[in-house]
Amino acid sequence: MKIKESTMVFVRRFLFMLYYFKESDWKQLRKFLNYASVSSGRSKPFIILDSMLSVFRYNVSFKDYFCFRFFELSNQERDQWAGTGHMYEFQLKMNPKKSRGLLENKSLFIKKFNNLIKRDCYTLDEISSDRLLAEKALRSDSGLLVLKNSMGQAGAEVRIIKAKEFTYDRLIEYMTSMKLDLVEEYVIQHSSLMELSPSGLNTVRIITQISGK
Repeated sequence: MKIKESTMVFVRRFLFMLYYFKESDWKQLRKFLNYASVSSGRSKPFIILDSMLSVFRYNVSFKDYFCFRFFELSNQERDQWAGTGHMYEFQLKMNPKKSRGLLENKSLFIKKFNNLIKRDCYTLDEISSDRLLAEKALRSDSGLLVLKNSMGQAGAEVRIIKAKEFTYDRLIEYMTSMKLDLVEEYVIQHSSLMELSPSGLNTVRIITQISGK
């Protein structure tokens, strides 16, 4: 039984590695590799091999390897990190199939939990059928709007625009052409959070696990 489980884990992580090969930003990873080699004093071939082995040993992606600075951590320290593969498996296990759609589709999520969301959010359908909603969005206090694809994940398919540069018609046309179907009020975050990464919205994810379920 243990041999079968080990084989399944190996196969699954091998498939993860193929996915990382396909989806990784190799230009960015080359920069990370150069930095890691200089910083750690280790050769690039060693770091490349170590990053590949880490996919199997620690269930992390190539990008995780560099972002978590695995190239300078001990095996014991590496065990403390939850990488891309680990979180994917955890979320599949902990999120019931019938509820996953709410987590994948931002429009459905906003509709379900609207009373908990403290910013204005509208779908393309809503502003297309109600000009007043669109004009309200364009009068944003920050002067900025965040446009998203409701099915985009991990910050993908997001555009930040200056409201003053858009009319109602141009906003609808732009969102349609860019396949963006959600418009949100721009969140002005605390200055301390801005220092982490001024180009994006910095958030902390809190996961509550009750009785192993």
